[in-house]
Amino acid sequence: MLAVPLGLGVWIGLTLLSDYWNWATSAGQIFAWEMAFFLAVLIWPLSVRSISRQFWHQKHRFAAVTLGNRNESTPRIRLTIGQRLVRLVVLLLGGVLLLLLVGPQEITVGMLQGLKFVSFGSASLWSALKIAGYLVMAILLVPVLLISDRMLRKLPAGNPRRHQLEIRLNWYTAATAGWVVSLLLGFIFSWLILSTL
Repeated sequence: MLAVPLGLGVWIGLTLLSDYWNWATSAGQIFAWEMAFFLAVLIWPLSVRSISRQFWHQKHRFAAVTLGNRNESTPRIRLTIGQRLVRLVVLLLGGVLLLLLVGPQEITVGMLQGLKFVSFGSASLWSALKIAGYLVMAILLVPVLLISDRMLRKLPAGNPRRHQLEIRLNWYTAATAGWVVSLLLGFIFSWLILSTL
């Protein structure tokens, strides 16, 4: 596993550079930005792919078992250049938002203060974090699901365009869920960095 030593090497190198060039930043802040970059560039895109497969499998698992295929993955469809660009823009915007929300430790401190305000201890703090994650996911998923439902109602069940639309909408739903999961992971990593470095 090269990711861990590579990440530690980059962090140590950036920390030494910050000392040499007198950057007004701490080793913890550098590590937080590095973790935010790792989440935005690697974890979020991989989570979209994984969650998309999981959503599709859950939705079609009974048909897959009937056909003898227990590992149903999302079928591939041909995307237009416009659809590919929209997906790329979604990934880029989500990555930039992850960087901006997870990288600065001030945001993590503010989030922790808000969670401590509504919780009564460490156990309820984790519960408050989960509830906040569910609320963010619900806020982001509701428009996607409403648009999806409206688009799917216009097409009859046997229409091949409906199947393609289901696959495309499955990706956007997975992207929303994956972004929220990545955001929560980022806040947990940032909180661990704050408490240990």
